[in-house]
Amino acid sequence: MSKMEQHLDATLEQILELARWAPSGDNTQPWRFEILDARRLVVHGHDTRDHCVYDLDGHPSQMSIGALLETMAIAASAHQLEMQATRHGEAPESRPTLTVEFTPAPLLEPDPLAAACLLNTSGQRRALSRRPLTAGRAIGAGGVAAAQATACTGWRAPGGARRRG
Repeated sequence: MSKMEQHLDATLEQILELARWAPSGDNTQPWRFEILDARRLVVHGHDTRDHCVYDLDGHPSQMSIGALLETMAIAASAHQLEMQATRHGEAPESRPTLTVEFTPAPLLEPDPLAAACLLNTSGQRRALSRRPLTAGRAIGAGGVAAAQATACTGWRAPGGARRRG
């Protein structure tokens, strides 16, 4: 078991496991998580406007991050936790960064969507990666965005030459 796996709180892991199913345009998941402690994390977002034809002005990626936050709040309610997200004002619009905190809320009833929708999600997503967030990935997830550019807008012409569209 890696050092990262040893320190990931079980409740936070369950919340993030459900959150990874949040809808995102072209299934890009334009976010990465930086775990601070058992009840705090940083969401490093990035939009794909420079790489993906579907993200013309960054708004679809921004909406995806909103869907992620709402999914996290719904998942947290199942653990009687309230979620508070604070956007970092210094982060550029194309690289939204948010601190997310979960606080105990013993009187909070689980959101009915947690059981009705989140727990019954199916699809073809890989398990949550536990790879530590490098400085390059924290500052806009540049390496991931470059890889997604090919997946998003690349296609092969007859003869195998890669084209961008």
